Amino acid sequence: MRTRAGTLRFGPPARSFARRGASPARRRAVGALLLAGVTLAGAPAAAQHGFVPPEDRPIHRRLAAASVVAIATVVEVGTGRIAFESAVPVIGTVAPAFEVKRAPSHPPPWVAGDRVLLLLAGARSPYRWVDKPVEAVTLADAAAERRVYDLVVVTPRVEREDPCAAFKR
Repeated sequence: MRTRAGTLRFGPPARSFARRGASPARRRAVGALLLAGVTLAGAPAAAQHGFVPPEDRPIHRRLAAASVVAIATVVEVGTGRIAFESAVPVIGTVAPAFEVKRAPSHPPPWVAGDRVLLLLAGARSPYRWVDKPVEAVTLADAAAERRVYDLVVVTPRVEREDPCAAFKR
């Protein structure tokens, strides 16, 4: 079958919803479906592992979401993983040396030798981040490590034993 422009066209003739034959209700229904499709196609997709948390979550919510909290030294920042060693578990159990998955498009703000407080999810190495790697805390020295350990482990334990401990300081 030839069209007016002289090109071949196969199949039934195309119907236009804007033609006189399409009812207003049908045009509205098709328009609503197209709008819903465009809206859903433009929405950010969730990661494979489930819900993507909103940015700037408070620290107590990030700690609650973490299955492992550790202080470790960065050994190597690779393309898809970061290697850590000398890990001190704060919450949960962690091997002395382990790896964490990372997106190649989001490099972490550390170099080899940095001590970092890590909030991780997963049962074993390679772990994944609870939030973005930039939200992990880089520790300056041993005193900073001790303060973080006290903040995360000792203070909540004391407050569970004596709820008024925060007011006695």
